[in-house]
Amino acid sequence: MPLWMTALLLAPAAPAASVYKWVDAQDRVHYDDRHVQEQRLTLQYLNDRAIPAQPESITPRAFVAAVEQDCRNTQDRAMAYRAATALYGRDPAGNGYRLSPRQQALEVAQAEREAARYCAPGAAETLYRERRSARIAAVRIPVEDRR
Repeated sequence: MPLWMTALLLAPAAPAASVYKWVDAQDRVHYDDRHVQEQRLTLQYLNDRAIPAQPESITPRAFVAAVEQDCRNTQDRAMAYRAATALYGRDPAGNGYRLSPRQQALEVAQAEREAARYCAPGAAETLYRERRSARIAAVRIPVEDRR
């Protein structure tokens, strides 16, 4: 028995067979035991095999429609604030009061900034990306808390 085990251990090991997978110009997959393509990594080869870029995110249509509605609402509010002879506010107790000319000018400026934000070209995509980033940031766990 020990002689048989020794002979088995000393016998040359059979070479491991390799299988190569490659795709031809017609996008057919081939398998072979020899490397038949021998393709060199050239810039042309890499450009031909490049995966098309995917957009980072696609803004949902409902979100785009909501931003368009917000654009119209903020434009209407800014126009109404500009045309108003007086604006009123409420204090923490709920009592109404007339805004001073300076406060009224600040309210008009704020409404115009909001209108510009919601009505800018690509506003829906920008706002969606910002909200998505904020949600992702809120989910992230600090490194110290991962232990």
